[in-house]
Amino acid sequence: MNKKAATETLSAVGGLIIAVLVVVALVTLIYIILPRSSTEETTVPIFYFKTLIKTIKEMPTNTIKTTQISLNKDYALVGFDKATKELNNLNEQCGKVSISGKIIKPDSCQGNGCLCICEVDTQLGSFGGGLLLQCDTEKSKCEQFNENIIGGDSCNYFLFYDYQGGLRNLEVNKKPDTIIIQAK
Repeated sequence: MNKKAATETLSAVGGLIIAVLVVVALVTLIYIILPRSSTEETTVPIFYFKTLIKTIKEMPTNTIKTTQISLNKDYALVGFDKATKELNNLNEQCGKVSISGKIIKPDSCQGNGCLCICEVDTQLGSFGGGLLLQCDTEKSKCEQFNENIIGGDSCNYFLFYDYQGGLRNLEVNKKPDTIIIQAK
């Protein structure tokens, strides 16, 4: 009888171990198959934005570097100087697209230079209106800088929007108090 009880106990323990391994494998498989939540998701534009931020932060002062960005019709790159609170008068040198309303600098950036990848709503464009750029949505990301982020010496902002998408060159000129970004 002892031999039979030991065999049954061993079979039960072996079955329990196999069941635990199957559950772990299923949980792992479900985690791999199911899409991650939006907070963990990194889209191509967000990846390039993070790469641009890293490049700028690693650049020494008084250097110029060409880097790349890839946006789609859902995102625009917007830079603000320290004093700007909103953008509504756009000019060609700093970046100009037809917008509806104003581009509001996020509260988290007030008092600092700031570079944002902002969500773009293109629905008004199909009705003859401009784009609606929002820099304070969940999909938008911003990074603060001690320097002003501008598109040229006579600008107080930088704006880049590419509705066609694709890889584009940006020239970054990092000066002591200013970072000038220009699409090339």
